[in-house]
Amino acid sequence: MTITSTATKTYSIEDAKKQCAAFSAAIEHELATGEFVFPTSMQAAVKVRRALDEPDVSMVSVARIIGLEPLLSVKLLRMANS
Repeated sequence: MTITSTATKTYSIEDAKKQCAAFSAAIEHELATGEFVFPTSMQAAVKVRRALDEPDVSMVSVARIIGLEPLLSVKLLRMANS
């Protein structure tokens, strides 16, 4: 079985599984070494930092800001579930 993306490049299921495994291995390595790499947009990083600098910020507000950056959300969920 193959999957065709909108860019018309064809991927096999095995290719997708290998990419997923490589991504998971990279995250596990980051967690094990403590060297987190968050390739997020600068705007999202600044918003999170500003929110966390506020003394009366609510967790709901921080969660909303983090939720705007899907990759950051996924990595944080993986860390929380490990």
